[in-house]
Amino acid sequence: LLQRAQSRNMTSPKLSWDVFINLSGDTLPVISAQRIAQLFEPNQGPLGNTNFVTSSSCVTGLLPTSIYDFPNGWMKRVHYFQRHIPKKLSYVDLTTGEYLIDDEIDIYFGSQWMALTRDFVEFVVRSMDHPNGLGNVLKDSMVNTGVSMTDETFFATMLMNSPSFEHTLPVLNEVGALARFP
Repeated sequence: LLQRAQSRNMTSPKLSWDVFINLSGDTLPVISAQRIAQLFEPNQGPLGNTNFVTSSSCVTGLLPTSIYDFPNGWMKRVHYFQRHIPKKLSYVDLTTGEYLIDDEIDIYFGSQWMALTRDFVEFVVRSMDHPNGLGNVLKDSMVNTGVSMTDETFFATMLMNSPSFEHTLPVLNEVGALARFP
């Protein structure tokens, strides 16, 4: 995603797009591209300005799940705790410009299928480009500790540790379904 955004200049204001949806060959949409555009339209679409980094068919449900919500000894938890992750990271908050020292970064899990707003994609790209941005620092931390992090974990972790995007999480009703589903 990030390489595509940078190499194809997806963050250019000249290109018109509102949401990035990554799909694989076995997850082709069952509704038209026009209907998807209506659903995700930022100002009037019921799913507009919402970042989905997981799906209801996943163990995690429609909201990313913290590493602490999984049982001790579970594979997802053991993978990170064996290398003392999660941990505290120091990075520049690109929204406020504040340098955060030893900020506790929790690891979150989602699914490999996601729909991301343009604002969030641009934020992640900037965060990866900046030597002290959270995305770059998180990536370097994983590389330096020899821990692999999948895209479904990286994007969920970035979203949940970026307070300026809290309002873009799916809003759920009392049974855990989307509150604004058409």
